[in-house]
Amino acid sequence: MKIFPKEVIVTTKVEKYTEGELIIPIELSYPETEDSISIFPKKVFVKYRAPLSLFPKINIDDFSINATINKSDLTSNNNTVAFNINKQPDYTKIVSVQPEAIEFYLIKEVEILDSVK
Repeated sequence: MKIFPKEVIVTTKVEKYTEGELIIPIELSYPETEDSISIFPKKVFVKYRAPLSLFPKINIDDFSINATINKSDLTSNNNTVAFNINKQPDYTKIVSVQPEAIEFYLIKEVEILDSVK
């Protein structure tokens, strides 16, 4: 068996990559409740990798992070939920996100009655 050609030259473009950091606000989804819900933190620190040529175009609006609190979360003893990165540029890769989960708190409305004289 003979293979032709015996040699092949392959060339490819290689692009330099760099890392960036952004602080992204968390969008919150939760069921209707009589109580208010507060989360901590309200923003997460995202470290990402991107091609150097596209790096200047990246901004906070290119990313979207959402946390969903379900009814079962409201009644459990655990007050932490994970979040999802819903949107990011195709040419970026997430390196790390801090923190890995958020805490939520129910804030109950209390009616204060005037004292009876």
